Amino acid sequence: MKIIKTTLWCLPLLFVFYGLNKEEIKVERKVASMQTQQQKQVPQKIVQAKTMRIFRGQASVDKFLITRIPQSIENTFQKNFAIKLTRGHVFLKNVAAIPKEKYDPTLGEIMHKDDLYFYIKTKADHSHIPVALMTSTNRLYPISSIVHVKGASESDRREILNSGFTQYYYHAPLKFLSIDSQGENVLKIYSELEKKGYKVELEVLKPMPGAL
Repeated sequence: MKIIKTTLWCLPLLFVFYGLNKEEIKVERKVASMQTQQQKQVPQKIVQAKTMRIFRGQASVDKFLITRIPQSIENTFQKNFAIKLTRGHVFLKNVAAIPKEKYDPTLGEIMHKDDLYFYIKTKADHSHIPVALMTSTNRLYPISSIVHVKGASESDRREILNSGFTQYYYHAPLKFLSIDSQGENVLKIYSELEKKGYKVELEVLKPMPGAL
């Protein structure tokens, strides 16, 4: 009788333990299921991100290739390596840059273009915006209207300005002077200063990184 009473008394506890164990099993299964789903989703996200990077990279490569000058056209350029430019560029004597809003078909046939300029073949002593070729990419860029004078002391600066040139910028500690051509032929000013013995350089105008 005692055994039976004890057993009957313990039955409610057994049902309680059974119910708790069942709930724990459900929770464990739910957690395991969620972890499995997350593991399945992660590779998909990684693949999507990787695919987007590939497409973005491909788009950059395609645009880069489109803006390159073909070798057949480059062979017709008259290059002047003696003129000092921003490193990695060479001066082109028979190529000019014309702002799109100022272009006229009588100026010459358009050989290349970008967002701001038409590039045309012209005579070597033209008075338009001069052009440089980036040797590593075969791309054309206009040359700035500013002439840089390196190693210019304060006395050099005064002498240059007294000769009629217009200062654009001067950094005394670095002895770096920039002269504004003010609409004149920038190559003419470059040549005049070079003949006087100054260390001069022309600046290539390039877009900011990521603009392409």
